[in-house]
Amino acid sequence: MGRAFNVTGTRELRFHEVDPSQFYGIEKKPWAREIAELTLWIGFHQFWRRTHGDVQPEEPILRDTGTLANRDDVLHSTGDKRDPSRDRQDPTPRLRHPVTGEMAPDPAAKLEYRTILSPRETEWPRSPRSPASGSRPRPRS
Repeated sequence: MGRAFNVTGTRELRFHEVDPSQFYGIEKKPWAREIAELTLWIGFHQFWRRTHGDVQPEEPILRDTGTLANRDDVLHSTGDKRDPSRDRQDPTPRLRHPVTGEMAPDPAAKLEYRTILSPRETEWPRSPRSPASGSRPRPRS
């Protein structure tokens, strides 16, 4: 380290370390994907501060890793179609009944019935560091 200081004039010496771009994941909802990526970066920067002190990490300090997919992990389809004739009443939303004053299901609240179009198994991407044996991760049953 002393020799690096003599050459560069700074104490920092960069090593290849684990960072959020090495974590792969799948989130179905776009907001959940963003939260997952932000959580990885927050954890990385907390780790960085504990291990490197005042040395700053590479900039930009937050970047899109491209390793968190925004899709369903088990089922892929071309879309879905609503069938209003098969909708059913949603028992969760409640209104105060005008006669009894008790809480009662809202008759206007419906749970939509949807049919998945062209369902098929999701293709799993290969990790750049996965073994060449052809094994791939499978969803847990």
